Amino acid sequence: MYNKEWVLTPDQYLSDIAHEMDFSTGVVLLHADVGTGKSHYFSQLDNYHFIAPLLSIVLSISGKDVSTWNSKVSQVLNANDKSIYKTQTLVIDECHGLYTDFSYKEAVINDLMKLIPLFRSVILMSGTTDRSYFSAIDIGRVYRVRKPSKARKELHHHIVPSNLKKALEAGILNIKGQRKGIALINDIKLCKRIQRQYGERALVVSSEVKDDPKVQQFYKSKSMTFKGMIEGEYVEHDYDLILGTDSIREGLSIEDSLDEVNVFIYQSRDPDSIEQFTNRFRNVSGLKQVHYYTHDLPHIDAKPFDIEALQRDADMFCKIVNYRFDNFETETYKNIYRNNYGSDMKGSGLVYDKSTEQYVINNIFIDWQHYKHREAQYRNDINLFNERMAQEYGFSLGMPDVVQVSKDDAQEQKDDLKKIADQEQAEREEVLLQLAEDFESSSFRKLGECEQYDVVRESISKLIKKGLRGEDIRKVIEGVMADSDFIRKVWSDNSYIDDDRAIRKHIQNFMITNCIDGEFDKTTLNRVAMSVVEKVLKDLFMRDVKIMVSNAVWKQYVGESNGTLIIKKDKAKEILARYIRIGSQRRRANGSREWFYWVEDFTLSGIVLEQVVQLEVLHEPELLQVVALKARLAALRAAA
Repeated sequence: MYNKEWVLTPDQYLSDIAHEMDFSTGVVLLHADVGTGKSHYFSQLDNYHFIAPLLSIVLSISGKDVSTWNSKVSQVLNANDKSIYKTQTLVIDECHGLYTDFSYKEAVINDLMKLIPLFRSVILMSGTTDRSYFSAIDIGRVYRVRKPSKARKELHHHIVPSNLKKALEAGILNIKGQRKGIALINDIKLCKRIQRQYGERALVVSSEVKDDPKVQQFYKSKSMTFKGMIEGEYVEHDYDLILGTDSIREGLSIEDSLDEVNVFIYQSRDPDSIEQFTNRFRNVSGLKQVHYYTHDLPHIDAKPFDIEALQRDADMFCKIVNYRFDNFETETYKNIYRNNYGSDMKGSGLVYDKSTEQYVINNIFIDWQHYKHREAQYRNDINLFNERMAQEYGFSLGMPDVVQVSKDDAQEQKDDLKKIADQEQAEREEVLLQLAEDFESSSFRKLGECEQYDVVRESISKLIKKGLRGEDIRKVIEGVMADSDFIRKVWSDNSYIDDDRAIRKHIQNFMITNCIDGEFDKTTLNRVAMSVVEKVLKDLFMRDVKIMVSNAVWKQYVGESNGTLIIKKDKAKEILARYIRIGSQRRRANGSREWFYWVEDFTLSGIVLEQVVQLEVLHEPELLQVVALKARLAALRAAA
């Protein structure tokens, strides 16, 4: 499994054994425990580019060439002479993020993959990974460096049948002040409420508050208790509890010398994530006690992940898509096809390669699917979860306990969280309305005063360059107030190609043909949505139900029953909302409360940019060889 393995003593580090490793060529996976000094070692070497996913990690390392993934990608891919990297080494820290973070970092991860062949050698570095988790990268050597933890690690699993948020809050407050602790809660409103309940010795740390001076001082000090100078300024703080969202799972380093600490984790997590977060405490000598709060989930036996079958299906689907793509008569056909189905194809692991003008398999997508499968396995099979926590990460495990919560207390918390949400929305609207007025007066706030203001201002400035009319700026801002995804919808609308093959046009034609006008009921909504599903099944998935229901995008909306494609419960409106705006209202009719629907607009935003490209549309050619490709796919499945 490993080319070589070491177990370090407490006073040993990677620098003591690095000369025994070969980092000269190819791709090397370095699986090294926390505390081995791997980041410090590589960041000090000449001709080594050390990159990490988060700015907080970069700022915590003093090295010769240390940067974020995004920064290095930009630097290398925009370099006029890329041959200079053939004599240098790229070190990718927290490399597990290549598959765990793919769903929301797809663009930078895809670009990062392009860097790998440009360097003499590449080191993939993580304390929580395995060679089997990478199919997208040809790894030449694997080194394992273990360093047993000074502290004992205990996992206390708290199962909560209902009101999980209140159970977590009560659990944190009940042992307030006993030990210093950290809490991983991917719910910023809940973090803020617990901070308020806990008092001044609690601090919320997340990307949302990263510019808060207290948060910046905490990161720079790397200590929960600190007195001293930081960058010429005297700083003093003493925190007992740090709360944060997923952004602190890796980017936080706490170096206080402590005997015992608490770690709180909200909702199901895979063992690797729990180990990563537990290791935010760097210098604990006695005990790390993890309190893990989850719902009571039913046991489902873990099924193996068939990566070969997924690769085989992706390969065949890629060939089908490229055959179809290559046989379009004009660039217009190709543009319509990509416009209709580009995002859907990503859900089957395909991406468009501009250099070859072909669709290719994105193998890191397959590794992400493998990761999601492991997540589900650990969530639904407690025995598998416990085995990895104990054997790989050295946790001692007790019997889970069941936590009951008062309904009155839970309701009080729910009402308070709603007040927090309403207040935050009001503040957000105030900021955005001010931005609308500032566009009208051409007098803006200083850059850096408010991140939300700056982000929306920049996005609207890009739209203005593409022809957003002055009278539509306020409409866009009001759209953003109601829907954080609104600007993406503006871009989508204005790259739309109006053609009979387009899905939006199909919806219009279907409704006209079937005399659907004004308000309509849920049955009619489902008919319209099913017509879209059937079109996508035919045009993209070649009527292959198996491929469609396994597609990462479409499996959210559709399922399979006895070989027949069905729309999942309450997903019909969501399907149509991918292409047009649908309004709805529930009101009393025929003695009961029923849902009624209507088309608000056959666009997503109603915003038209002035720069419009007219494209000539011809007839689509017949593609008879697709049938043969599908037959080959069926044969491969049967042989598997």
